Amino acid sequence: MFRKNFSGDQGSAVLEFIAFVLVGQLLVFGWAISVAASLSDKVSLQLTAIQVARDMAHGSAADAPDGTTLKETSCLPNLVCLSLSRDRLTALAVAFR
Repeated sequence: MFRKNFSGDQGSAVLEFIAFVLVGQLLVFGWAISVAASLSDKVSLQLTAIQVARDMAHGSAADAPDGTTLKETSCLPNLVCLSLSRDRLTALAVAFR
């Protein structure tokens, strides 16, 4: 029958591969997922700020969505300028009246 003989060096190579290559790839993948989630949160907040600014420009009473802070800033009379904040993220939006 066929029988494999492993030397100590081959076992070390397998262990080093698992420890450095696979764990390293998992760390990079986890970091990429974290960056993607952060970017998704920022884009979501920006789109919400744009929609709130449009609602305010059309005369609707715009409320800040749950968990966000809405602050109107001064700008030209025919514009609506606002800042929408959630946690440590801030989005700015401008809309024509």
